[in-house]
Amino acid sequence: MKLWHWWLCAGLWVAGCQHPAWAPMQQGALFRGEMTPAFGPSAHWRGGDADAPSASARPSSTVREKMVAAAQQWSAQTGAVADFGESDVRRIAHESANHAFWQAGAPVSQWVEGARQCHAYETKRLPSPGDVVLFHNQHDQNVNSRSDDWYTGCAIVTSVRGAHIEAVTRTGNEPRRIHLWLDGPAVHTHKGRVVNSFVRTPRRSDPADAEYLAARLYAGFIDIERQVDCAASAP
Repeated sequence: MKLWHWWLCAGLWVAGCQHPAWAPMQQGALFRGEMTPAFGPSAHWRGGDADAPSASARPSSTVREKMVAAAQQWSAQTGAVADFGESDVRRIAHESANHAFWQAGAPVSQWVEGARQCHAYETKRLPSPGDVVLFHNQHDQNVNSRSDDWYTGCAIVTSVRGAHIEAVTRTGNEPRRIHLWLDGPAVHTHKGRVVNSFVRTPRRSDPADAEYLAARLYAGFIDIERQVDCAASAP
């Protein structure tokens, strides 16, 4: 078969394909409106660039470097805390940026609202190390057995390679490293490698549409550098 004929056949085959079952969570019914972290039509698995360092993967500020270093130390700690990373991330952000972006006792959604005002809340691009990724529906916060619990947890990004993200958070009360693959198939492992961690513990009371993988529950991120700049310019 001639090369041009092969390309023509391949193009016709792609055009006739249906949206695959493993498509990224951004295409699912769970995420709608402004909460949709849409990466556009190219958000399907591209595979080959997974291990290539991203241009955004290089910490570019002292705040980012401090956030990453503190997250690395946090991941090695022990001790149960009954939250999904909120108290730890709040403390680390305050110490790294010397600014209380997020008041003690306040929900994650309050920090998100402040980040929105600073244009630091992002859904349409990938985070950088030091940024704070956010999750929906890690637990049934309002106890109504529905998937409507926005911004229930957060994590600090420690590395980004292509669309592969590593972060530190709390799940099961203990700090641990987690993986997210936002531009790939929403599966736990791929070629023997963990690409999406489980960040929700299954319970019998879970709604029928409950999701458990990090990429499925991903809700965007807070650009910590932009948040710091915004705070510094505030009167």
